[in-house]
Amino acid sequence: GDVHGLRPAAALPQLVWRLLTAHTMRTTRWVGTVAMMALATACGAQGETEGSGGMGGSNDGHGGAGAGQMNAGGMNAGGSASGGASTGGNGNGGDNAGGAGGATQSSLAFAEITAGNLHTCGLLPDANVNCWGSNAAGQAPSMHNGPFTTLSAGAGSTCALDASGAMSCWGTDTFGQMNPPSGHLWKMLSAGAGHTCGVDMQDAVHCWGDDSAGQTTAAPTTGSWQAVYAGTVNTCALSAGSPTCWGDATTGINTTPSGNFSAVVVGAFHACAIDADDATVTCWGTSLPGWNQLDAPDDSFVQLDAGFGHTCGLRGDGSVACWGNDDEGQTSMVASGTDFVAVDVGGAHSCALRLDHTVTCWGMSSEGQTTPPSNP
Repeated sequence: GDVHGLRPAAALPQLVWRLLTAHTMRTTRWVGTVAMMALATACGAQGETEGSGGMGGSNDGHGGAGAGQMNAGGMNAGGSASGGASTGGNGNGGDNAGGAGGATQSSLAFAEITAGNLHTCGLLPDANVNCWGSNAAGQAPSMHNGPFTTLSAGAGSTCALDASGAMSCWGTDTFGQMNPPSGHLWKMLSAGAGHTCGVDMQDAVHCWGDDSAGQTTAAPTTGSWQAVYAGTVNTCALSAGSPTCWGDATTGINTTPSGNFSAVVVGAFHACAIDADDATVTCWGTSLPGWNQLDAPDDSFVQLDAGFGHTCGLRGDGSVACWGNDDEGQTSMVASGTDFVAVDVGGAHSCALRLDHTVTCWGMSSEGQTTPPSNP
């Protein structure tokens, strides 16, 4: 997640091109609020292109406290739908092309979910991976054979770990984000926009892929790390409850709060963390006008995930709360219930896993990313 400072006007076309052609809402180095707003306007007018599919607006996202990803969003022709929950399909008025969809639930059971750019993937009970949404770069096959134990969806790629800690990735490899350093087995991974990070079996952090703002090479080379989260052009990691962030310095994300935290997540312009003592959420970075990404509810949470401009959290009572940008219903169309066990956030869509292992998704639905399958 990130914000950047003002670039010369001549540089804007190159930045816009990156935004529109390479799954790069998170890989683009936005250097300041003025340049960021110009790019967001351009993307809203032209749409973001992913392979052969386009979508409007400017949003990207990430995955739950330990798995990262992004999405792009905004209002397209088709407007906003307000469908309720349904099984294996769309809600009433559910998916309108290019618009926002109401909460949509699958009848298929999953062990884990991860929301990517324009796609979502879930880990099936048989340890294979089932994905839905855009498959323009091969990031969302209907079936990818495991066995896997965890997964993380990035902008145009998806990565997974097997029981030994070996990593497999599929999708686009524009920046080398699917090529982890050799000789490592991994405890966890986090796929961001154009880069991927992991914590290896020696508790060391490694990042690879896009380094336009130092989000990979500035990773700490010493210390023992419990988690890492790859954002757009920033990355954060936790060591003994203390967050350390690196990458684009102009977003404000690298200036971390003091405290003892149990989880950290990174959006495009903000980061949030759960206090290890009272489970409240602290957010920092840059809040765009009207988005209020830093205004976390005064509640306690057990899990978080950050998207491009919004964050969702799982409360201790099993309910989900979201805050921040709502241009696709990603914060106002939150699925109801107190039977959730995990939430994962894309750029402008989110998905949550219920106790019965079914998935409910809401928010932007232009590529079917909020419509979980009813059959593998």
